[in-house]
Amino acid sequence: MPLLLLTLGGCSKGGDDGGGGSGGKGTITGIVKDVNGNPLRNAVITIDNSLSSGQNKTAYTGPDGKYVMSIPVGSFIAYGEYAATFNGNTYSYELEADNNDPFNREDAVVRNFTWKTKGAKRPPLTDGYFGGTVHIDSEIGSEIIDVENIVFTLTPLQTIDGSSEVLTKRLIEDTYRLFDVPIGRYRISARYNGAIVKLRIKNAGSYQETLEFVMVPKIEGVGGVWCWNCISLEFNEK
Repeated sequence: MPLLLLTLGGCSKGGDDGGGGSGGKGTITGIVKDVNGNPLRNAVITIDNSLSSGQNKTAYTGPDGKYVMSIPVGSFIAYGEYAATFNGNTYSYELEADNNDPFNREDAVVRNFTWKTKGAKRPPLTDGYFGGTVHIDSEIGSEIIDVENIVFTLTPLQTIDGSSEVLTKRLIEDTYRLFDVPIGRYRISARYNGAIVKLRIKNAGSYQETLEFVMVPKIEGVGGVWCWNCISLEFNEK
C-alpha cells in the first residue's frame, strides 16, 4: 500500500508552509475533502519520484484540509492517504486525486484529493475498491457448489461514513468475497434458491440465520497481513 512510501522520505507536519497557503512555481498545493465536501485534517500527501526511489517527500493537511509542499528536483506523482477511525479502530484509505499527471519543480501544481469509502480505484492506485472486503468461506462438507448464486443482504447498523444503504451482493465465482463494502457494523443474512444459509464469524461461535459483524483494519495470516479493511465469515447451508 502507498503507506509504505512514507518511510522513504521526509515528512512535514502541515506542509512546508504550515498547511494551506498559496503556491507558485516549484510548489504543490491542494485540499483534501470527503465526498460531502468536508475538509479533512491530518491526511498525508506524498509526492513520489516517478523515475527513481528514495526521493519522496510528504506533508500533512491542516485544519482546513489544505497542504503545500516544495517540489524537489525530479519528476513526481502525488498520492494521498487518510487514517479514519471507527469503533475504536483506525482504517487506512488511499485517496483519489483529481489529477494523476506527473509534474516537476518547473510547475505550479495543484492536486486535490477525495476520501472515498466505496467505488473502484483508478490507476495509479492499487487495484481494487475503496470499500472493504467480506471474505466468506464454505464450511468443510458444504453441498453448495455454485456459490455465486448465494444472495447476501447486508444491512448497515453503523458505518464509517454514515451511509445507510442496504447492500445485496453475490460472491464473485472462485473468490469467495464480497467486494466494496463500506467499513462498518452490519447485519448479514444469506439465501440460496430461497433457502436460508447460516453464517458465523470464521472459526468462531455458532451458525446463525442473521449475523452481526464489524469489519476490522486487518487480519493477520501466515507470513503477514492476510487482508486489510475486512472481515472473515463462513457459511453452512444446513
